[in-house]
Amino acid sequence: MNCERLSDRMPGVLAGRDHWSREDEEHLVVCADCRSEWQLLVRGSALGAELPGLDVSRISAEVQRRLALAKRADRNRRRGWLGLGLAAAAALVLVIARPRSTGEAPASPIAEQALVLPVIELDSLSAAELQAVLETMEPPMGTNSTLDAPSLQDLDDHQLERVLRSLEG
Repeated sequence: MNCERLSDRMPGVLAGRDHWSREDEEHLVVCADCRSEWQLLVRGSALGAELPGLDVSRISAEVQRRLALAKRADRNRRRGWLGLGLAAAAALVLVIARPRSTGEAPASPIAEQALVLPVIELDSLSAAELQAVLETMEPPMGTNSTLDAPSLQDLDDHQLERVLRSLEG
């Protein structure tokens, strides 16, 4: 008698789709392992009988509904982060690649070449503090020519770091 073959047949016998032969029954009497496995299956199947009638189709439909809601919420969350990332990238492009010439004469030579970065942290500084910050900044890159317009590739590591810090505000 092969214990594995008997073990494989146990669920079918328990469900009524199969039945024990005389040899199978004799083996269950002498083999403690197979007998223990059979008793475990019989007791386990009896556990479900003690529960009140379960509406399996209702439970299945509810589980599927909740999974669909979770999947939709996850998709919306990913879209939100993607939208936020695209908005941040667009803002960075607008700040860096703004048009150089508006057709009007610039107010001063500094305003003509200055890269404008809105930095909220500077709003509360006094004139002297703003002057100190201005003195630490490097001179503007490029001229009025669109061929010389700065791009992210023109910035060194220090300048890129400064741009990123100003956008974190």
